Amino acid sequence: MMTAVKSVFTSSHLQMPEYEPVKTYEKGYEERKYAPSRWVSTSLDLMTSEEATISKKERRESFFKLFNYISGENEGSQKIEMTAPVARQYIPGQGPACETKYTMSFFVPREFTENTPKPKAPDVTITNLPQMTVFVKKFSGFADDDKYLEEMKRFVSILEEDGHQVKDDVYYFAGYDSPFKLLNRRNEVWLVKDCEDGQLSHQVVPNASSGGDPAEKLETSGGEEQSHIENPAGAEAGAVGGAEAAGPASEDQTFNANPNEVGMD
Repeated sequence: MMTAVKSVFTSSHLQMPEYEPVKTYEKGYEERKYAPSRWVSTSLDLMTSEEATISKKERRESFFKLFNYISGENEGSQKIEMTAPVARQYIPGQGPACETKYTMSFFVPREFTENTPKPKAPDVTITNLPQMTVFVKKFSGFADDDKYLEEMKRFVSILEEDGHQVKDDVYYFAGYDSPFKLLNRRNEVWLVKDCEDGQLSHQVVPNASSGGDPAEKLETSGGEEQSHIENPAGAEAGAVGGAEAAGPASEDQTFNANPNEVGMD
């Protein structure tokens, strides 16, 4: 098991979702339009404050549910390559004591888009991301949820200063690097552009018992069965708007710095 984990997080050239770069702004953020894509996801409700964060234990458990899926816990026992990034979606609850919906997702490689293996675990689902436009802010270093929230608040202020409208009921964190990578780390905050085209901002999880219909075609515009679990940053080499090759993906500080042990920071 450990050999497999280390192999995933030391490999390179990971597939990433495709996007079209719209604009890079002087204040250091980007606007991107993502193509429709497919993800494998797991969700939970956080009974905490409006700015709910997930514990390391919960992040670790979510991550390994998805890692087990790509390791063969799916119909057909197919092995699926790791991709980047690991995306985390938060849909804040309304009020000080409401549930916040948290979803972690791995991008499904393009060769599995049309025939996505159904998950065996009842709390792992196949979800679709329709075409969407997002504002993206990159930052480096090791980042826990508090750091992501700090960066997100700064980003919201910058976008407001520049006159941009974004969805205020959802936000995303994205990690691209193994905890074994010490320098030039890549983290991103995504905020969904509040467009007039009706694009959705919330992930709608398909039937949890079946993992949804893997044969369902991806659509280029949102619908009730579509999800907005965004896929940050670049695409692999040759893809539309592909960013520079990033380090291998991880669940952002899920793993201990000790390369011989999987654990918490």
